Amino acid sequence: MAKAINQRIVDAPLAACWDAWNRFGDIDFFSNAVKKSYLMDGGPQEGMGAIRHCDLADGKNFLEEKIVAYVPNKTISYAVINGSMPLKSAVAKIDLKALGANRTEMTFTMDFEPSMGIVGKLLLPIMKPQFTKTLGRILDGYKAGIEKAALVTT
Repeated sequence: MAKAINQRIVDAPLAACWDAWNRFGDIDFFSNAVKKSYLMDGGPQEGMGAIRHCDLADGKNFLEEKIVAYVPNKTISYAVINGSMPLKSAVAKIDLKALGANRTEMTFTMDFEPSMGIVGKLLLPIMKPQFTKTLGRILDGYKAGIEKAALVTT
């Protein structure tokens, strides 16, 4: 299994960062990598077991993701359970850590295994930097949205 990781420091309280990530169905509000997202019917609206659908910005691909670990104000992990990407498995994890009253560290990790057997393994050197870059873009979107909201409310 391969790992991609990226990190950002946000000038906002941990609670504001948590609130943004806890809006699981609203990743499209924060991320330019996702064109449209929504929570799937029949599951919880947040926390363990919540499932979202994401139409990706490329206009061709989609993912369905389910929260598999959830510790409020600390971490959310979700697994890709369906999608059009060439993934055998993928689990993303967001860890939040307060660095003070108005600074929070966000760490985004993705463990993934490509599908397509040996071809997928050969693609790992291309996929890993691409996933790392995408995680950074998603974090940048969350950082900008959270910091903007923090400015409006202070």
